[in-house]
Amino acid sequence: MLETKPKEEKTTKAKGPSSRRLFTVDIKPTRVDFAKLAQPSYNPAADELNPPVGTNMNRQARRRLKLIDRQREKIHKDLVKAGELEEGSEEFQSELQRRTGAWTQDRDEKEGARKQKKQERKERDRQKLRNKRGKLLTGRKLSERKKELVKEDKSKARKQRRLEAMED
Repeated sequence: MLETKPKEEKTTKAKGPSSRRLFTVDIKPTRVDFAKLAQPSYNPAADELNPPVGTNMNRQARRRLKLIDRQREKIHKDLVKAGELEEGSEEFQSELQRRTGAWTQDRDEKEGARKQKKQERKERDRQKLRNKRGKLLTGRKLSERKKELVKEDKSKARKQRRLEAMED
């Protein structure tokens, strides 16, 4: 008859002195010079096409700069393909900068229009009638609420006329 040994369970514990430490405390911390760590603030109006590396810009600003960079590469490729100007010349760089600036301005105008539409849409949604919990009213409840508001407006107008008549 064959004898079988029971299987030993594998453990994931690390062996050695580091496995017993829960945390460590640095008793001699190195001094930090905050002047060296401070980065100059980034002004997007000054240099919108070439931001310094490592600045804390939000996602939208990073995406905008990435799109401008992509478009700049496309414009560069088109200018090289056209062959009208030499690639390294100053005229080439100024034309590239001019076209990139025009594209950026056009894109910013379109983005502004989209933001305006979004704000108007949100404002319309805010003006819709809602119940106490904030849920949109529809159907019978909506028509009843509109009637109540019309009655309130009429009674306010009536009271205002009475007050004006008494003052005269």
